[in-house]
Amino acid sequence: MEIKALSKIRHNGKDYAIGDVISGLDESEANRLVSLKSGEFVEVVGEKPSDDPITVDEFAKLKADEQKELLESLEFEAAGNVEGRVEQYTAWLDEKNALV
Repeated sequence: MEIKALSKIRHNGKDYAIGDVISGLDESEANRLVSLKSGEFVEVVGEKPSDDPITVDEFAKLKADEQKELLESLEFEAAGNVEGRVEQYTAWLDEKNALV
């Protein structure tokens, strides 16, 4: 599970700043941090892209690092600019839809 830190968190010997995403948590760890209001659950971008892909508009609204992570999960070397990344995702989505 993943959460976004709402306060400074030290977990497993690592320090996280506000806004950092902490991944690899088990359910009880994530629930504890959320119940303490130290974190909030985040949607894992690209976790199952082939099952339920996001739209191009949703992709364009993602932060740059989220776009890169999603493209890398689709086995792309992410472009350096947002326009290139949107083109890459659009091409992947078009190809996926053509196969359906």
